[in-house]
Amino acid sequence: DFFKKGGSGCCYCTSLGIEGQEHVGHRYARNSCPRFERAERERLSFGASAGNVKYFLPAVPEAAQHSEQQVHADVWRSVFNIGRVVMQKLLAARRSGDLTPPRKAGSGLHNRMPERVETELKAALKAFPRHQSHYSAQLEANETEYFYDPGLSFAHFWKTACASLEPVFAAQCEELQFWPGYDRTKSRPSVAAYERSFLGEEATPPVSYTTALRYYKRFDIKFDSKKVDICKTCYRFVNVEGGLTDVQKAEWDAHKHEAATCFKARSDMMKEARESGGRRECLQIDFAANPRVPLTNISLA
Repeated sequence: DFFKKGGSGCCYCTSLGIEGQEHVGHRYARNSCPRFERAERERLSFGASAGNVKYFLPAVPEAAQHSEQQVHADVWRSVFNIGRVVMQKLLAARRSGDLTPPRKAGSGLHNRMPERVETELKAALKAFPRHQSHYSAQLEANETEYFYDPGLSFAHFWKTACASLEPVFAAQCEELQFWPGYDRTKSRPSVAAYERSFLGEEATPPVSYTTALRYYKRFDIKFDSKKVDICKTCYRFVNVEGGLTDVQKAEWDAHKHEAATCFKARSDMMKEARESGGRRECLQIDFAANPRVPLTNISLA
């Protein structure tokens, strides 16, 4: 009899109500169903037609009236920083019954480098001998600062990483004497050459040279170590074959500490000469090379 008289139940809970009322009356609560109210607000915000769309801002706890505020569409979009085109797509998706509009192909996919690839790229840096700058103020090497001998290049690091990640790819490149992405395109082997290789087809690189180069650019890497002015003692230790012994390491550390102390003393004297107002002068002479320009209060020799 209840349903014959026009009664209806709440589609969000087990309570019954009278059809036509603004809110369904509930048996077990003095107020209307909160889930019903929330669904009604969403339905009104994304109505079936453009003229039935209403926009509400959430209630502010500090406000005197704890209720949502209906605002203009432009105000609503500016508050939530949603563009007009995106808003139109959302409305169209709701009218078609979709919860969210279709996304573009590939949207949301991240191009983050796999952890295994990043590990091998960094391991390739440590596979070649490197040393610290002679003029570095720190006695301990910076982990992001690498100095390599001339003749090496980023390509050596990339090829080493590829050989560890995908030995088949590196072996095919060595066989055909062509590294995709690094060697000139004009020298690229033909399809028949790849088919005649031991693999029978072209192998896929585990990481491109461009990606590897972008990764290595994050580090401070230099290859012109021989162009650096270096003393005979440091040059002797740098070029030791087979690594340094404990005695040699201790001797080199003492030498670098002495050099750092002298450089600091020279810097302090230069600063004192600059700040003396012409009362003092500082003359620097490198007995192993050409003498430096003496420092005066007016920067003239």
